[in-house]
Amino acid sequence: MNNEIIIHIFYICEKNIIFATNTNLCPKGYNSPLMKNFLKYFSLITLLVSLLNTNVFAQDDNNTIFLLDSIQKLPDDTSKVIAYNDLIWKIKYTDILNAFQIGEQSIQLAKKLKYKKGLGYANKNIGAVYYYQGDYEKAIELYLKSLEYFNESKFKIGIAKSNHNLGNIYYQRGNWKQALEYYLTTLSIYEEINNEHGKALIYNSIGLVYANNEQLVDSSIAYYKKSLKIFLRLENKYDIATSYFYIGDYYYYCYKEKNDSSAANIAIDYLNRCREISQKNNFLRFEAYTDELLGHIFIKEEKYEQSYEYFVQAIGINEKIGNQFGIANSLRGIAQYYIETNNYKEAKKNIDRSLNIAIKIEATAAARDAYGLLSDLYYATNEYEKALENYRIYIDLKDSLFNKEIDDKITSLIVEQKFEQKQKEQEIIYQSKQKEQEIIHEANIKRQKTITYFFISGFLLMIILALVIFKNYKNKQQANKLLALKNNEITQKNAMLNQQNEEIEAQRDEIEIQRDFVIKQRDKISNQNQQITHSIKYARRIQKAVLTPQKFITKILPDSFILFEPRDIVSGDFYWATKKDDLIIITAADCTGHGVPGAFMSMLGVSFLNEIVNLTELSENIKANEILNKLRKQIITSLRQTEDDNETKDGMDMSLCIIDNKNMKMQFAGAYNSIYLVRNNELTKYIADRMPVGIYHAKIRSKSFTNQIIDIKMNDRFYLSSDGYIDQFGGTQNRKFTTKNFKKMILKYHKKTMLEQKEIFAKILNDWKNHTNQDGNTYQQVDDIIVIGFKITK
Repeated sequence: MNNEIIIHIFYICEKNIIFATNTNLCPKGYNSPLMKNFLKYFSLITLLVSLLNTNVFAQDDNNTIFLLDSIQKLPDDTSKVIAYNDLIWKIKYTDILNAFQIGEQSIQLAKKLKYKKGLGYANKNIGAVYYYQGDYEKAIELYLKSLEYFNESKFKIGIAKSNHNLGNIYYQRGNWKQALEYYLTTLSIYEEINNEHGKALIYNSIGLVYANNEQLVDSSIAYYKKSLKIFLRLENKYDIATSYFYIGDYYYYCYKEKNDSSAANIAIDYLNRCREISQKNNFLRFEAYTDELLGHIFIKEEKYEQSYEYFVQAIGINEKIGNQFGIANSLRGIAQYYIETNNYKEAKKNIDRSLNIAIKIEATAAARDAYGLLSDLYYATNEYEKALENYRIYIDLKDSLFNKEIDDKITSLIVEQKFEQKQKEQEIIYQSKQKEQEIIHEANIKRQKTITYFFISGFLLMIILALVIFKNYKNKQQANKLLALKNNEITQKNAMLNQQNEEIEAQRDEIEIQRDFVIKQRDKISNQNQQITHSIKYARRIQKAVLTPQKFITKILPDSFILFEPRDIVSGDFYWATKKDDLIIITAADCTGHGVPGAFMSMLGVSFLNEIVNLTELSENIKANEILNKLRKQIITSLRQTEDDNETKDGMDMSLCIIDNKNMKMQFAGAYNSIYLVRNNELTKYIADRMPVGIYHAKIRSKSFTNQIIDIKMNDRFYLSSDGYIDQFGGTQNRKFTTKNFKKMILKYHKKTMLEQKEIFAKILNDWKNHTNQDGNTYQQVDDIIVIGFKITK
């Protein structure tokens, strides 16, 4: 409803009230007390309903007082209770004290009138005020009261809303099993009354539960998009903004946990859509959530100042509306910013504040994330015992939450079984009511037209409304006669339906026995998978700690990059660098295998390199080929390798460089992996030896690796890589990327900074994989990938 229509409504209602209160102005024949009171209160109620359902007035104290004064002029009946409850909902974020006061007035009047539906809404709306303030215990108490009143009045919509609100609280507390039970109850009610808007709200809520389970998270996006489709059709801006946020949150998860760089742009696009709608319509809660999530995205993209601005905006809005859960999340975001910028003191202070709030409001998921961040903080400050202690708490909370979740396939089976019978029972009833709904729909259209004429013609509307009411009465009489005939048919068909129900019961018992067996097997497998996955993820942290820190590499080679993309959680490719006296040593290696076996080999390689380079005999005259020779000997000895043909030839391919900036010389030795030099827009390839670092046939094994001396110049650019990038399948013709394309890519972009080149190479690889293959799917990564680039500078 736009502002011009509201002004027009206000003008007509104001005139009607003046006529009703002034005998001299009231038209002849309409100055009786009964007609004057009807005209006065009908106009006042019309005005209040119009104001409470628009955004014409800003939500501040003056407007609250204006609306409250208008409500006080209404008679003490159900219309006054309805107006009170609508006003509570309007000011639940912005005028909390008035909301509580108005709520008490609504409850007292509803009790006096014995108006249970009004009592239900009053308790539900006041419960929402407590919910947004983080007082979950008080909110639960009021939601349960509202549910009791709605059940007594058999008001289906109210029952559904109260169950939905209770589910939201248990979701915030991390009790997702309990939350899902409330959501399924709500969904069954909305299915029964065919409420599209309600079903869309529940789809979003179920999606949120799935989003908190690593095994089910990819199922959440289907619920979000299903919900958005309904909201777009209904044109509800608040709900559209909600769905945009949840979809953006899913793609942020893909960017954060799956390293899908393309998902970042999709997430930002949806979050900006949500933010635009929220700012225009004063949806403060989702504006805060959107700012917080954008802050996390920019943290991952290392745009720290932008991220800090978004976190500060989010916490400011959350403090304004008293959203304790949102404040806890925003404080963690600010703490993450301080960790990334090495301000550990401020980081600790913000984590403690977040954790205290999460514990106070019993938000288990928020507490879990705070302990996880606290573990990262202690790890960064080398306080490993505290890091491990907090990480264990994080894992315990995480496992406790996962144990409460329900598999999506089993949930779907339960829901299908639960509603299959109801759908059959209601099919005949739905057909019988269709004619009645058509009649009522026609009557509603005529009534809407009549209401429109009221706003234009004033007093003439009263006569038209009387005629419409009379006509509706006649139509309902006719509809009741038709309904009575249909009910007789339904009674006969119910007998047949009861017989079918007995057969369905027998089938259901058999299905439940099979389902219980499947659930036991599923839980056993799920527990094993979780234990294995947790172990491998912890191994990833260990491997990451062993690899040379990228900050150290940036310090010794300021203009450089490392593109490191493991195929699985842990990697068989690794990189290593060190500085010894005036020499810089850097290598990129590809071990036999990938995943866990490859990771073991990579750990072995890093350990041997550290030992070899720090030996006394190499300290004065280090040679690249000698490092590879000694590394080969160490691997053969450690793995007890022989020349048996049936033995697995474990080892590694690698390229190793020793940079002498003082004398402008560089040594290179390679095992299968060559390096590329770009100078004056020309690319030169330095060929590696065709033998691995590991067991090989005797003639080759006794041969030393070649030590190549390269004269280097300022601005020379060198590139080292494994075969993972070159061998990746993709593109429109289902082929490998190839060395030819790799060299063309280096020549095309070599003039850009090394960090820009890293982003470009990563995007080209992602686009190459994302072409659709013959099966209609995108290509999976076939091997671990490591590419290192650096530029010669003083």
